[in-house]
Amino acid sequence: MKKYNLSKIMKRAWNLVKAAGLSISEGLKKAWREVKNMKETMEEKLLRLGYKVWEKGDMKRIYINDFQKYLEVEETNTPAAMGSGRIVNGICTDECNAPTRRQVLSLIDWGFGAKLYYDCKKEDWGCKNPGNSLIKKILWTVADKIEVL
Repeated sequence: MKKYNLSKIMKRAWNLVKAAGLSISEGLKKAWREVKNMKETMEEKLLRLGYKVWEKGDMKRIYINDFQKYLEVEETNTPAAMGSGRIVNGICTDECNAPTRRQVLSLIDWGFGAKLYYDCKKEDWGCKNPGNSLIKKILWTVADKIEVL
C-alpha cells in the first residue's frame, strides 16, 4: 500500500483554502486528488516557471531571486510604526522594533538580505541570511504561494 505524507496534504489543503477561497472539505478533496495524480515535482514546477538550478559540490538549489513579486504589501499608519509599518502577506510589522522594520522595507523594496531557495536534494525550502524570524516568516509565505501556483 502506498504511503502519503498527511502533513503535506493538510498544508496543501489549507493553502488552497487561503489562496483559492475553497472550503476545507473542498481543499482536502483537491489536495488528495493532486497527490494521487501528482506528476510535477516542485523542482519541475520551478523550472517551468523559469527559475534556474544552481549546483556547487553536493548542493543543488533553485534560488527565487524575484520573490518580491509574490509579496502583497499594505501600508499601515499607526503611531507606533512612525510611517514604516507594513502588512506583508498578512504579517504586520507595526509591533516590531525599528531595525526589524528597516530590514523588512529593504527586503520589500530591493530584495536585500535574505534569499529564498528550494533545496532539490532535501526537497524542502530553505532561507539564507534571514536576519530575524520575521523575515523568515515572510519568506515562508512566499514559498507557500509558489507551491499553490
